[in-house]
Amino acid sequence: MTRDEIIAMAREAGAGLSSIAEPLEHPWKLSQDELERFAALVAAREREACAQVCESEEARALYNFDNDLEANRPFWNGGSQIATSCEASIRARGRP
Repeated sequence: MTRDEIIAMAREAGAGLSSIAEPLEHPWKLSQDELERFAALVAAREREACAQVCESEEARALYNFDNDLEANRPFWNGGSQIATSCEASIRARGRP
Protein backbone atom coordinates (compact mmCIF):
# COMPACT_ATOMS: atom_id res chain seq x y z
CA MET A 1 0.00 0.00 0.00
CA THR A 2 1.14 3.46 -0.76
CA ARG A 3 1.36 6.28 1.76
CA ASP A 4 -1.58 8.00 0.05
CA GLU A 5 -3.71 4.84 0.25
CA ILE A 6 -2.99 4.51 3.98
CA ILE A 7 -3.88 8.16 4.58
CA ALA A 8 -7.10 7.74 2.58
CA MET A 9 -8.06 4.70 4.69
CA ALA A 10 -7.32 6.62 7.90
CA ARG A 11 -9.60 9.42 6.72
CA GLU A 12 -12.25 6.88 5.67
CA ALA A 13 -12.09 5.47 9.21
CA GLY A 14 -12.80 8.95 10.57
CA ALA A 15 -9.31 9.96 11.65
CA GLY A 16 -8.55 13.63 11.53
CA LEU A 17 -5.61 15.89 12.07
CA SER A 18 -5.02 16.80 15.68
CA SER A 19 -5.81 20.35 16.70
CA ILE A 20 -3.24 20.17 19.48
CA ALA A 21 0.13 21.71 18.65
CA GLU A 22 2.09 18.45 18.42
CA PRO A 23 5.28 17.60 16.59
CA LEU A 24 4.66 17.08 12.88
CA GLU A 25 5.53 13.40 13.08
CA HIS A 26 2.33 12.78 15.13
CA PRO A 27 -0.37 14.86 13.41
CA TRP A 28 -3.19 12.27 13.56
CA LYS A 29 -5.84 11.98 16.22
CA LEU A 30 -7.87 8.75 16.35
CA SER A 31 -10.45 7.47 18.79
CA GLN A 32 -10.46 3.77 19.65
CA ASP A 33 -13.42 3.21 17.29
CA GLU A 34 -11.61 5.03 14.48
CA LEU A 35 -8.45 3.04 15.10
CA GLU A 36 -10.43 -0.22 14.97
CA ARG A 37 -12.13 0.86 11.70
CA PHE A 38 -8.74 1.82 10.26
CA ALA A 39 -7.26 -1.57 11.23
CA ALA A 40 -10.26 -3.33 9.64
CA LEU A 41 -9.83 -1.34 6.40
CA VAL A 42 -6.11 -2.15 6.24
CA ALA A 43 -6.77 -5.85 6.93
CA ALA A 44 -9.49 -5.98 4.26
CA ARG A 45 -7.22 -4.31 1.69
CA GLU A 46 -4.41 -6.77 2.47
CA ARG A 47 -6.76 -9.78 2.31
CA GLU A 48 -8.02 -8.64 -1.08
CA ALA A 49 -4.46 -8.17 -2.37
CA CYS A 50 -3.57 -11.70 -1.23
CA ALA A 51 -6.74 -13.13 -2.79
CA GLN A 52 -5.84 -11.43 -6.08
CA VAL A 53 -2.42 -13.11 -6.02
CA CYS A 54 -4.24 -16.43 -5.68
CA GLU A 55 -6.51 -15.50 -8.61
CA SER A 56 -3.50 -14.80 -10.80
CA GLU A 57 -1.93 -18.12 -9.79
CA GLU A 58 -5.19 -19.87 -10.65
CA ALA A 59 -5.21 -18.20 -14.07
CA ARG A 60 -1.58 -19.20 -14.61
CA ALA A 61 -2.31 -22.80 -13.69
CA LEU A 62 -5.34 -22.93 -16.00
CA TYR A 63 -3.32 -21.43 -18.85
CA ASN A 64 -0.58 -24.02 -18.34
CA PHE A 65 -3.16 -26.79 -18.04
CA ASP A 66 -4.32 -25.90 -21.55
CA ASN A 67 -0.88 -25.21 -23.05
CA ASP A 68 1.63 -27.50 -21.37
CA LEU A 69 2.35 -31.13 -22.06
CA GLU A 70 -0.50 -33.58 -21.48
CA ALA A 71 1.59 -35.34 -18.84
CA ASN A 72 1.73 -32.12 -16.76
CA ARG A 73 -2.03 -31.55 -16.68
CA PRO A 74 -2.55 -33.23 -13.27
CA PHE A 75 0.02 -30.88 -11.75
CA TRP A 76 -1.60 -27.75 -13.19
CA ASN A 77 -5.08 -28.97 -12.29
CA GLY A 78 -3.94 -29.42 -8.69
CA GLY A 79 -2.33 -25.98 -8.72
CA SER A 80 -5.57 -24.43 -9.93
CA GLN A 81 -7.58 -26.17 -7.21
CA ILE A 82 -5.16 -25.09 -4.48
CA ALA A 83 -5.15 -21.47 -5.70
CA THR A 84 -8.96 -21.41 -5.81
CA SER A 85 -9.15 -22.84 -2.30
CA CYS A 86 -6.63 -20.31 -0.96
CA GLU A 87 -8.50 -17.44 -2.59
CA ALA A 88 -11.80 -18.53 -1.03
CA SER A 89 -10.21 -19.08 2.38
CA ILE A 90 -8.57 -15.64 2.39
CA ARG A 91 -11.79 -13.87 1.42
CA ALA A 92 -13.76 -15.87 4.00
CA ARG A 93 -11.56 -14.46 6.77
CA GLY A 94 -13.23 -11.09 6.26
CA ARG A 95 -16.75 -12.41 6.76
CA PRO A 96 -18.44 -12.51 10.17
